[in-house]
Amino acid sequence: MADRNIRPTAMRLLVFKYLTESEIALSLSDIEKDFAKSDKTTLYRTLKKFEE
Repeated sequence: MADRNIRPTAMRLLVFKYLTESEIALSLSDIEKDFAKSDKTTLYRTLKKFEE
């Protein structure tokens, strides 16, 4: 993340670890289900930031 100038927040680190450790393709609904207790807005912003 540092090479892309993305500040490593707790949520970003969790989502990054989740995505990189997955052995299969994940849909948005899969991610939402596994992060159900997290704020959806923060989750969407994190995914958008990774997309940039």
